[in-house]
Amino acid sequence: PEDLWSRLLSAYCTDSYENVWKSLFLCHRLFREVSKEAAELLEFVYPVYDKKMTRYSEDMYSKYVSDDLKLLLSDDAK
Repeated sequence: PEDLWSRLLSAYCTDSYENVWKSLFLCHRLFREVSKEAAELLEFVYPVYDKKMTRYSEDMYSKYVSDDLKLLLSDDAK
């Protein structure tokens, strides 16, 4: 789908430290979206560790970059 492709391309914006983080979280969402669809089609159970990996990345962002993760994620959702 075109929307998926355009979102994937937007994940390659690495001109700043903040955009690298935004790209990481966008890639998490895209991977989750496509993987869940594939798992459903192939009748697999989607693994629960996905949420744990995302949470780990969010924790690292909060610990080493900024406590304001919500601001980054709300910007990223646009």
